[in-house]
Amino acid sequence: MEPHRNRYFDPVCPDMPVLHAADQEICTELTAKLTSLSIGTTAFSAQKIASMVVGSQHLRRLAVKYSGDINSVLNGHGAAVMV
Repeated sequence: MEPHRNRYFDPVCPDMPVLHAADQEICTELTAKLTSLSIGTTAFSAQKIASMVVGSQHLRRLAVKYSGDINSVLNGHGAAVMV
């Protein structure tokens, strides 16, 4: 982790904040839920999706509103969703 304006960011993805302990717990629970719903792919795992969603209020809102479409896009059916 590297400090940036008194916040800590992931050195691999500098624009993504490192999750705090409470958020990590929620991320673990969300990963389990997404996995149980078969959400995610080999290239874009449920854990990666959960990390991004928990780290961003905007993505949380989009995930709730478009949960069905997200899985279709991740499984290669994006063209059908966009029609």
